[in-house]
Amino acid sequence: MVRSLRTKAVAVLASLALLTGVGFTTNVLTAEPAQAASTEWVYSGGYWYYKINGVYQTEWIYDGGKWYYFQSDGRMLSNNRYLIDGKVYYFSSSGAMQTGWIYADGYWSYAYSDGSAIYTSWAKIGNSWYYFRDAVMMQDRVFVDHNNYVYGASASGAILYNTWVTAQGKWWYMGSTGAAWGDWARFGNTWYYFDRYDGNAMVANTWKQIGGTWYFFYSSGAMATGWVKIDGTWYQFSSSGAWIG
Repeated sequence: MVRSLRTKAVAVLASLALLTGVGFTTNVLTAEPAQAASTEWVYSGGYWYYKINGVYQTEWIYDGGKWYYFQSDGRMLSNNRYLIDGKVYYFSSSGAMQTGWIYADGYWSYAYSDGSAIYTSWAKIGNSWYYFRDAVMMQDRVFVDHNNYVYGASASGAILYNTWVTAQGKWWYMGSTGAAWGDWARFGNTWYYFDRYDGNAMVANTWKQIGGTWYFFYSSGAMATGWVKIDGTWYQFSSSGAWIG
C-alpha cells in the first residue's frame, strides 16, 4: 500500500513539473544491511567462554554444527556428564554435546539426538533391548529393573532370552521375555526350583521347604526323587520330590 501511494505521489509531481516546467529529483530510502553477530571464543583461567557481540553467553550455544553449554558464570562444560534441567548430558573434552553411544569412565551410555541420555529405563536400540540405570548400561550381569523383575545382560549389554545365566555363584533361567523364571520349572524330565525370595536364583545343593513340604536339590539344581544319600544318611523322596522319610 505504501509503495502504491509513493508511486502515485511521484506521478502527480511529474505532472506538475511538466505543467510548470520545474524539474525535481526523487530520493528512495533503502534499509541498512543487517550486520552479522560477532562471535568469539575466549580461553581464560583454564576455562573456555563464548561471546556474542562482546557479551559472555550462558546456557546452550550452537556453533560450528555442535551444541555447547555454558554455566551461569560463563564457563563451558566439558569432559564429563552433567545434570541440566532434570536431564543428563555428556560433553566431550572439546565441550561438544555428545549423542549416540558414549563410553565414559569404563561404562557405556546412550544419548538421544537431543543429547539427553537414557537415565533409568528400557530402550530398544537397533534390534536389541538394553537397560540403563543412572544413565549407565547394564552389561554382563544379572540385574533387577525398576519394576523388580530380574534380567540378564550379555557382554554387549543386549538382554538375554531363553538361556541359562550364571553370576556370583548362582544360576538363573531367562525366559522368552528376558525375565528370569520363578518358582517351579521343568526341563526334560527334571524339575528345578527358582527362589523368588532369592532374586529368582535356582535352588541348588540344599534342602528347601516349599509350601510346607521339604525337598532336596542337587548341586546341579535338579530336584531329588527316590532314595538319596545326603551327608552319609539315606532319605526317601516321592516321585513329586516330597521328602517321605
